[in-house]
Amino acid sequence: MKIDINGAFLNSQLDELVYLILDKKTTEIAVSIMPELKKFVHYGCLYVLVKKALYGLIQAAKLWYQTIRAVLIKAGFDEIESCFFKRDEVLIVLYVDDLLILGKNV
Repeated sequence: MKIDINGAFLNSQLDELVYLILDKKTTEIAVSIMPELKKFVHYGCLYVLVKKALYGLIQAAKLWYQTIRAVLIKAGFDEIESCFFKRDEVLIVLYVDDLLILGKNV
């Protein structure tokens, strides 16, 4: 079976401060929707603090792997190699935010 974890990276907390600078057009749209954001605009761009590991951040994939690895180990799986986990006759292979689960019918 294959499982795709929607929003997988959002399950990981950043372990450092990360800021994004939104371009001028995106800033205009954001401020038109939420005028209270205007105080965070500098030189026409909105500066935002990122709290979750968004897809596309350099740190996101590593943080997601650490998160899913901890969950699988807590569930009793052994990491037999990076991205390969085994428990009894079940093998889980990780690829980005997909899990391929292989098992034998008992």
